[in-house]
Amino acid sequence: MSPRTTEQNEEIRQKSREKITAAALELFAENGYHATSIAKIASKAGVSKGLIYNYFDSKEDLLSALFEHIYDNLLEHMDPNNDKICTREEERAFIDYLFDHVKNNISEWRLFMQLAVQKGVMDLLMKLSEKKHYTDYISTFLGYFQRNSDDPMFDITLFMSIIKGFSLTYVFAPEIFPDAEVEKLKTYIKDTFFNKEKPQSNENNNQLDDNAGKLLI
Repeated sequence: MSPRTTEQNEEIRQKSREKITAAALELFAENGYHATSIAKIASKAGVSKGLIYNYFDSKEDLLSALFEHIYDNLLEHMDPNNDKICTREEERAFIDYLFDHVKNNISEWRLFMQLAVQKGVMDLLMKLSEKKHYTDYISTFLGYFQRNSDDPMFDITLFMSIIKGFSLTYVFAPEIFPDAEVEKLKTYIKDTFFNKEKPQSNENNNQLDDNAGKLLI
């Protein structure tokens, strides 16, 4: 038998990592983060504890990887061309993507919601928001509100309250949100928060406080 190629080895590694993260997400959500051991995750995933530590330094590192997976995917769609400027068109497209992502991955989102509200997990999410990779995206997104809103802090708070409220309700009771109502909500959000584009200026009087970025987590 010929040795495996680099591509084959990478595919095996990726599948093993996905098995581990899927098992961890399910156990963290159902049994609690603190009550779930690496041994339980290994058993659920059908791998050895040693293999898990080959990919993740600790249980906290594994938890971070779960949230980074979903955040990376979403944040990259906030600024798809990575030019550090969120435009009206980009953010309206992002709203469509966000709603579709929740709808098409409802089981995963339900587990994430169950996990995110557990004691101590939110503290980890706040740590994640301080990583440069995330602060860059967050600053870019907040920049849209600073440029285009008369009261950016209020608008960001209202925007995230609507998004989080919808997501939390939808993943646990999707039947109360017919497709037509979801489309109405998407239109409302886009027309309320992303309906204008002011010229860019070096002067910006719409300052945000230090908690603005945390609202996006």
